Amino acid sequence: MLPGRSGLLMHEARRDLDCALMSHKLLPSSIPARDGLTLHLSHWPATAPKGVVVFLHGLTEHGQRYRELGQRLNAQGWSVVAPDMRGHGLSDGPRGAIARDDDLLHDLAAVIDAVKSLHPHNPMVLFGHSTGGALATRFASAQALPREEVAWARALDGLILSVPALQPTMSLVQKALLSTMGRLIQDVAVPVAFKPEWSSSDPAVIAEFNNDPLTHTKITPRVALFLAGLAPVVMRRAPSWTVHTLMLYTPDDKLVVPQGCERFMAAMPSDLATTQAFPGLLHDMLREPDRARVHLAVEQWLAAHFPA
Repeated sequence: MLPGRSGLLMHEARRDLDCALMSHKLLPSSIPARDGLTLHLSHWPATAPKGVVVFLHGLTEHGQRYRELGQRLNAQGWSVVAPDMRGHGLSDGPRGAIARDDDLLHDLAAVIDAVKSLHPHNPMVLFGHSTGGALATRFASAQALPREEVAWARALDGLILSVPALQPTMSLVQKALLSTMGRLIQDVAVPVAFKPEWSSSDPAVIAEFNNDPLTHTKITPRVALFLAGLAPVVMRRAPSWTVHTLMLYTPDDKLVVPQGCERFMAAMPSDLATTQAFPGLLHDMLREPDRARVHLAVEQWLAAHFPA
């Protein structure tokens, strides 16, 4: 027997109440990866969010470094979730290491599944910085046509990239050593050739990084080889891209090659691509003294593509 109008109204009211309660639930502080490792989540929730931004940090750092960005996006009505990648921050795993080549992609899928369980009807925007940007781009590339039939593929509504490492600075000699010796000792962590002053012009940010017990300076050849293999796949799939994408980069970057960002966006369908350059800023654009204009570009793009 079909329910009467009162029954339908009650059902709709219960559904709306469930959605309202769901919007106020918090994610757990950690979730399990497919191999049992614990992945830590930082969560800055918004009341009645218009969407969710999943933010991926860069190599050797962690999600809590971007608290200010999370709070700014909260003010615009967006909830923000920032996982610590395995081997980073408060997440489990040897520092700067992965066990299998696709671990980071499966980890990201697990994060998105957890977020979607609480926000099933909200837009999902993936935001990646530096190495996190390269990972985010590869994740989104699975939605290019024809779509990839891979276990970690998940639908996205938008993609934001901050100086993604689509073409890391690496000499021909380093590449040759990595492709030969690196395959023999894939899981032996080595120091990252990185100076914090290449990333930031703010002495306070540099001091914070150097004194942060949750940052590290290690990477294994397995991770380096995985990251080096992302760009060719992404570039090959760029012409059939399906996700609206915002690219934020600086021509003064010393850690990634800015032309890699430009080439990727030029290869995308023009109606999906928005690019903004910020001359004078260094690699850690989201923490630079003049970061307000970068934050504003993010806010304006979100408002234009996802109106309330």
